[in-house]
Amino acid sequence: MAGRGAAGWLESAQRLSLLGGVMGPNAVGLMVPFSSSLSNMRGELVDPSSLYVYTRISADIIMTKREHIWYIILASAALTAMCLRVIWTTRDVVTAFASGVTAIMIMATPGCYYASFFVLLALVKPLRTATSFFGS
Repeated sequence: MAGRGAAGWLESAQRLSLLGGVMGPNAVGLMVPFSSSLSNMRGELVDPSSLYVYTRISADIIMTKREHIWYIILASAALTAMCLRVIWTTRDVVTAFASGVTAIMIMATPGCYYASFFVLLALVKPLRTATSFFGS
């Protein structure tokens, strides 16, 4: 990005939005239950002969996401506002960190390994983890 100015930041934002538009098979977050049909959740769209071909699953997610877009927007906005309120009003850094992790799960669909990493950090050494992210 060095030396590219605002164009570099715009390109980065565009690439991040593309990454955010993909929901991997191990994604977690608020968008997952709203974007997956019951047949997808039951595993009926998986082809046992080719487990790594996600064509039917991806098509189902796109269609279901379009059908539920207002539920996703309303739930995301309400829950993000609640998390931000907790972060803004609390004096406890551990609570702020846990609310921040929750906000990430609401606004994004990270892989389960990223999500579990942050949740486990908050559970194992909550004060040290929170202070390392927020400063002392």
